[in-house]
Amino acid sequence: MILCQGEQRFIEGVMFVIVVFEVLSGLSINRQKSAFFGINMEEGVLWTITNRFSCPVKYFPMRYLGLPLSLRSLSLREWAPLVQWFERRLDDWAGRLMSTGGSLVLLQAVLTNLPIFMLSLFKIPMANLHRLDMLRWRFL
Repeated sequence: MILCQGEQRFIEGVMFVIVVFEVLSGLSINRQKSAFFGINMEEGVLWTITNRFSCPVKYFPMRYLGLPLSLRSLSLREWAPLVQWFERRLDDWAGRLMSTGGSLVLLQAVLTNLPIFMLSLFKIPMANLHRLDMLRWRFL
């Protein structure tokens, strides 16, 4: 992900650096997997730039490294995959015969730390936080 100001001269500068990188390293950028996301840009400027550099235009919300990125706060629906993943993980473990201590260690070591990556970037809605806590307590 490369961020820059939405003016044509800045974008051309970034594209120049990418071309120089390709020439010097022998590697190339897959432009079919690349995209421009314009924030507060005029549509005409955005389309001119994308046509020039052969990259498609995409819009928010999007996923980057598995995380949903949006121009606004994430809704309960956008947090649902994390809650569902949490539930599936607990269902997988539910049939195993574990002591209370083993269950507690499993919860602390795995489930408590799983959402930290997402929580380090976004503020979770209280409804989802309560749901995750309820699932953890039910597992014990």
